[in-house]
Amino acid sequence: MGTAIQNKQPKMVPPDYLWHVHYFRAFAIVCIVLVHSWVVPKSYESAMFARPLDACRETLFHSSSIYFVFISGFLFFALSAKFDLRKYWKNKWSFVLCPYLVITTGLFVVRKFWGKEEFDGSFANYVDYLLWGKAHVQLWYIPFIAVVFLVSPWILKVPERHLPWLCGVSALLPLLGTRQGISPFGLNMLYFMPIFVVGYGVARYESAVVSMLKSWLMPIIIGVAMATSALFYLELSKNELRYEWGSLRESLYYLQKLGLSFLVMEFFRRVGQRKLVLMDQIAKASFGIYFLHPMLQLDFIWYRMFDFLAQGSPVLLFVVSFAYSLGVVYLCLATTRLLARLLGKKSRYLVGC
Repeated sequence: MGTAIQNKQPKMVPPDYLWHVHYFRAFAIVCIVLVHSWVVPKSYESAMFARPLDACRETLFHSSSIYFVFISGFLFFALSAKFDLRKYWKNKWSFVLCPYLVITTGLFVVRKFWGKEEFDGSFANYVDYLLWGKAHVQLWYIPFIAVVFLVSPWILKVPERHLPWLCGVSALLPLLGTRQGISPFGLNMLYFMPIFVVGYGVARYESAVVSMLKSWLMPIIIGVAMATSALFYLELSKNELRYEWGSLRESLYYLQKLGLSFLVMEFFRRVGQRKLVLMDQIAKASFGIYFLHPMLQLDFIWYRMFDFLAQGSPVLLFVVSFAYSLGVVYLCLATTRLLARLLGKKSRYLVGC
């Protein structure tokens, strides 16, 4: 009897591990896969259901890269007590930059020699691919985060008395809404780089942030709900509220995603020491899922599914297409785990884990 009761208890995890951040990483990568895979095929863009579905996808998951930048800043401080510059850059090369180089080179070679469309296979175009992350839609993030890896150690040199000011100014800069598509540089640096500093500051002052959340939890929830409602309206009407070098829409996305970052991390903090096995697996495989998901979307199945479901209920199409996108996450997870089993530690150089 005692054994039976014990087996029903949740698995516990080491208390000193940042599980709330670990699970937040899993949440973040699922959001990134969904924004890229839960997409209406071009042949159905004029259908009645297309605009609401795309508006819903964009509203919920656009700019989910904010989560990853925030997590990077948070973990940078959390691990800074034992910071070793050489080890830091070595790990970033092994788990991020090397897989990026391998995948970009592989895709470039495939398009040059076996692509169906005309393709510029020159060395200059290859360098352009590498510098700007043009091999796939999600890869723009790697050149950007490479710059962050390069300059982030300097934040450790900031005097303690100046850090609150740096974090405060950094929290305001993305409100300018300077995100410009999927470019890793230029005004996008002004949008995303400060979020790294915000994550760093949240980790540095985590006890104060947690206390603030207890007092401001409901206002944050209401603020996120209001931002989400406004963004859904803007997406439906295709209104970016753009001005000369920015967009108020992107400002709203920053506020929404930052608020969700606090709420999701607080939720997983309250989960405590319960072991969430699937979330743990997704978090550990997050970079593998990130690198692989555009290649494992299986578009030929996706298009056939739309052909079959588009004649029926829009609600059914909505639910099934969302479930299919979650299936892409699981397929990427399974592929990443298989590669890790086949290649061992060498898989980190291919898929980052």
